[in-house]
Amino acid sequence: MVVEVLSPFTEKIDRTEKLIVYQAFPTISEIALVSQFAPYVEIWRRDSEDEAVWHYVHYGLGEAVEFASLDVHIPMEDIYRDINFDEPLEEE
Repeated sequence: MVVEVLSPFTEKIDRTEKLIVYQAFPTISEIALVSQFAPYVEIWRRDSEDEAVWHYVHYGLGEAVEFASLDVHIPMEDIYRDINFDEPLEEE
């Protein structure tokens, strides 16, 4: 499993070039893209019968994210605990 936390500087590459590279690795069966700016998690899962096929699902508040490759379910509220999306980001 691969987990990418998306940032403004790398999001485009994470969603395109890196996603394609990860999907080419036969041992990777699940890829999670986690937003740091909104409560939103995207999962790409390899099909169990056809390794060339990937399935997409996304999760928002009130849902539990299923990490099927780990047999784990985590509520979105736990993933984003103590994060206030209304607060401005600190400048680097």
